[in-house]
Amino acid sequence: GFHFYYNNHKIIVNDKTVNIILACTGIESMALFFGVTMATKAEFKRNLAAFLVSVPTIYFLNLLRNIFVSLSYGYSWFGENSFYIAHHVISKFLATLALILISLAVFKIIPELLDLLYDVKNEIKAVVVR
Repeated sequence: GFHFYYNNHKIIVNDKTVNIILACTGIESMALFFGVTMATKAEFKRNLAAFLVSVPTIYFLNLLRNIFVSLSYGYSWFGENSFYIAHHVISKFLATLALILISLAVFKIIPELLDLLYDVKNEIKAVVVR
């Protein structure tokens, strides 16, 4: 196993510290998907299903992301640039992929969201074209 210490908002692995700030929590993505899934006029059952597919999944994947970044940095899995590679390259790519897949799942459950997105796009276009 891996040995690490957690102190308040810091994860310490091999005497290397990773500070977990609010942006590291995935709160923005969870808030976005919560708002989107609960704001539609679809049946509550479908809204709840879309919520359960998105928010808990984002929470769990983000926990894994923070663990991966902390361990790769603490154990220097990618050399002296371990934090940068783990956080800014690998995790960003995987998070983007995960959010795309989660979005597709939510759109499948609540297809009305696509209409809402098109309406927003058309409103923005109408304002910009003026």
